[in-house]
Amino acid sequence: MITCKICKIKIDNIQKLSKHLIKHDNISVLQYFINYENFKIPKCKHCDNEAKLLKGIIFRNTCGSKDCKKKEFSLRKHSDDSKSKISRSMKLSHSNGNHPGWSFINKDINKRSYPEKWFIKNILEKYDLYNKYTIKEKMPFHKYFLDFAFLELKIDIEIDGQQHFRNNESIEHDKERDNFLLDKNWKIYRMAWLEMKNKPNEIIKDFLNWLDRESLYRKYDLNEIQLLLKKKELKFGNRKKYFENVIKKSYDKYKPIMEIIKNSDIDFSKYGWVKEVSTLTGIKEQKVGKLMKKYLPDFYNKCFKRKNGPIV
Repeated sequence: MITCKICKIKIDNIQKLSKHLIKHDNISVLQYFINYENFKIPKCKHCDNEAKLLKGIIFRNTCGSKDCKKKEFSLRKHSDDSKSKISRSMKLSHSNGNHPGWSFINKDINKRSYPEKWFIKNILEKYDLYNKYTIKEKMPFHKYFLDFAFLELKIDIEIDGQQHFRNNESIEHDKERDNFLLDKNWKIYRMAWLEMKNKPNEIIKDFLNWLDRESLYRKYDLNEIQLLLKKKELKFGNRKKYFENVIKKSYDKYKPIMEIIKNSDIDFSKYGWVKEVSTLTGIKEQKVGKLMKKYLPDFYNKCFKRKNGPIV
């Protein structure tokens, strides 16, 4: 129980006291404690400023500045025992299917891969399978997500990109997943994007025949797919070289534009420079800052920004 020193009445808790003070005395509970309980606002643990208010009369450990928050965060280190407990808990969650993992991608049909879009356009839509069967995309089933589930037939169609057969861990994971579904009386048809791309007509024909037969399980020839992958890498280079080339092309594309921006008469110390850059280069206003931060980091850091105000 708390006795209000203004009204001399007893109140159950601080929350009710706060409502009472605002309604009858028009002051906050913090101001009440300062005026009548000799309460002092605590200092930030890392500087001389006052700590930031959380709620009521509870304050954070820091003043809320970036530097102090970084210092506070650096002190929050888990013990080895704590790390071990967290690790065991996460592993258990994953094995039981309780951990969200990549569900934000797996659940969202708007995040379809190109092979999935190809499968929908060239098979599901072209052969009117949506009207023949109830097909649920990215359907959660225990701890897995099924790419395309044919509910009446209990068939799971999986479209596998290159990440499914690049290492033994991925291959073993797929085997474990398939065995789990087969034990639950599901049928599985796996197709690799490389074979879909390499021999589309043959794959489409095989899939439609398999669907009519309602066979139990189909998976691509792993050795054949890995051979196709090696041929592709010999022709186009591996993924690392591919992304390096993409980055280089991106820099080559924007380098002359960045030179135009640097040598322009735009006053970057004042508000409105983003719109002027957009008009000058044709880049959308929303992308100007992002591109300059990427390709002209030192120059961009000196430009006017709303949160920082004008440059002195």
